[in-house]
Amino acid sequence: EAATVYQAMAHWLVRQEERPVILVDWSPVAVNESIHVLRASLPVGGQGRTLYQECHPQAKYANREIQEAFLKRLSEVLPAGVCPVIVTDAGFKKPWFRAVEALGWDWVGRARGLVQMTRPGETTWLNTRELGCLLDENQPTYLGVFAMTR
Repeated sequence: EAATVYQAMAHWLVRQEERPVILVDWSPVAVNESIHVLRASLPVGGQGRTLYQECHPQAKYANREIQEAFLKRLSEVLPAGVCPVIVTDAGFKKPWFRAVEALGWDWVGRARGLVQMTRPGETTWLNTRELGCLLDENQPTYLGVFAMTR
């Protein structure tokens, strides 16, 4: 029953948008963080409208199998032919991005710490701090396409 509701909401929210931007994040539900929700939402008028969500215990937080199953169920909720851009924070890692790509979708993810990147065809790898030195402060800058992590 819930799957039908999510599907109806997703069809209504996404409508004819072929490339919707979908925000995916883990958030604690309980004060003691014993339960987390993994949620996919569509930004509408500055607010996130839930397309699909699942609750999981702390032990399953950021679990690869849980996240891959979530993506599969999200793909079943979305209208046919939709190719979303999945936007995540830095908590998502390489297996997540590969699973997104396996669905034929695109992604934008925040990288931090020791994550290393290189441009296709280059041999030099940069960590996030080194890459940050290439940017102008407070100025959006397109640096091109990068492959993440060795």
